[in-house]
Parts: sequence; C-alpha cells; structure tokens
Amino acid sequence: MPTLNVTASGFSPTVTNLNGVHSLQVSKRRCMKFAASIGLPLLEAASPTSGHAMALAAYKALAIKCAIDFTGISLNRPPAYRDMDQSEKANISYWIGMTFGAIVADELLNVTCLLHASAFGRMRLARVNPKSRRLADLVGQDPSGDWHVVEAKARQTEPSNATRTNWKKQARTVSKIDGVPPVTRSYSLACVGDTYSAKLVDPPAEEAFGPGSISINFEQSAIIDGYYRPIFDWLTERTSTIERQDIRLVMKLAAFDPVDDEYIFLGLEDQAVDSIRRNELPERLNSLDLADAYIGADGIALVTSHEPEVR
Repeated sequence: MPTLNVTASGFSPTVTNLNGVHSLQVSKRRCMKFAASIGLPLLEAASPTSGHAMALAAYKALAIKCAIDFTGISLNRPPAYRDMDQSEKANISYWIGMTFGAIVADELLNVTCLLHASAFGRMRLARVNPKSRRLADLVGQDPSGDWHVVEAKARQTEPSNATRTNWKKQARTVSKIDGVPPVTRSYSLACVGDTYSAKLVDPPAEEAFGPGSISINFEQSAIIDGYYRPIFDWLTERTSTIERQDIRLVMKLAAFDPVDDEYIFLGLEDQAVDSIRRNELPERLNSLDLADAYIGADGIALVTSHEPEVR
C-alpha cells in the first residue's frame, strides 16, 4: 500500500506528541472515500437534491484519482497530470488539499468528521457569530470532545513565508466552538510534486487568537443534517446490503471508473443508518482498509467492483 509522508510541526507537547514525520498508508479507496465525504457539506449547500450532491462527490473522487498514481510505494503524480490544463490543475489541486487535510486530520488528530464551517453557516445548520467573509476551512471534534480547526491547502511550489503567515491567520479565525477554544488551529498543506507529501503546522500558543475571531456553535442534529444527511437520503432506493469482516454495509452504485474498469459504490455502515434514522450521531468505528473497500471511522464506506453489482 502506498504511503504519504506527513511532517507535523508547531504542536505543543501538552496537546499531543505529534511533531515529526509520519508515514500514512493511503490506499486508492481510502483517498477516494475522503475525497467524496469531505466535500458533501459544500456540495449539499449548492445542490438541488441529495442525488446531485452524491454525483458531484463521486465525480470529485474520480478526479482526485486521475491526479494520483497509487501503484508505487509512495503516492506519486502520474505523467499525464502535466498535460492537464492549468485551470483543471487548479481545481483538482483544491480538492487534493481538502482530501489530504481530511486524511491527515483522521490519522493524526483523530478527527473523523471534518465540517465546512462556512457551508454549515449558509445552510443555517450552525450559528456563526459575527458574520465574516474570513473563516477557516474545516473544524472537527476528536473522541475526547476537543475541537480542532484545519485550514486545508495544496501547492505545486513552496509557499512564501507571507503565504504561510496568512494561512495561520486563517486558521486562527475561529476562537471558540460550542463555547470552548479549539485545542489546535493548524494548516494542512498538500505538496503536489512527483511524489506527494504533506505538512500539518499548528501556530504557536501565543499566536492562538487572531483579531476579530469568530465563535461557532454546532448542535448534534446539525452535524447529522450537514455531514450525513446527503448520503443517507440518497440511500433510499436501489441499495445493496453486503458484509465485509462482519460489518454490514448499505451501498449504492455511484460511478464507473473506465481507467481501472471498476464500479464505485458509496454507502453507510448499517448501524450508522439506524443512528441517523433516530437522529443520533453514529458511533465511531475502527476504520478498515480492505482489498475492495474502505470503511471510515465515520461509518461512510467506499467499495469497488468489476461488476455493476456489489456482493
């Protein structure tokens, strides 16, 4: 399985011992799952139906795959990437930044559900006060109940010190979430080179708050509606129930990948379906990376098959 090297720096030892280089195992299915799930709140806010949002999420997952070669010992950039139009590269680079940011947060910060604060505000699922055009990209909660802020970026060249400073300021725009200061406010940088790498940088404690910082309040029902509702509503018909290592999954065909001749299925662990139906947050799982499937700790799963039906 290919690896992604992530360099973490600037974190206080009192928070967690994160500083240093971490080698993350990132399979094709893991990457595609995070590419699909990290975009759902934004896609839902701009889509007329859950089906439209899920179609865009699957498209985004396939687009990410076109920019990453998973066949080596590391995540590499395929030669065809250089021939893409610059606007296409910019679009995919944005998605790579978000996807890698979500994978890094899942692995290093133990945050399984990253929420787009601005999208939640637009959907009136979160109270963001005061109104501001400047807001960090993503926020999420770990199993201890601590909140984390992540500003997700991607670059093909080394960013300037001024650019990094601006990212730190962006990460510090959130002062409190549900009345409590986040324990980390970091920026995640996906380094797009012949071999992909990433950085996770937490501003020093004395820089923790920026001027005009914002307080956000999330309710459990808002997280369910914003993060899970698009895929839950989409799974109302034409689904298949399968098992992987005694875990039952409710899956639905989302896309076809002509490059690898694979059908892409997205869905939820069945206990997560039951929880959402009761308007409860799904319990955190132990993620599984299998030969044909990735099951996230958030209960969202991606399965590939060479047949148009999954078993």
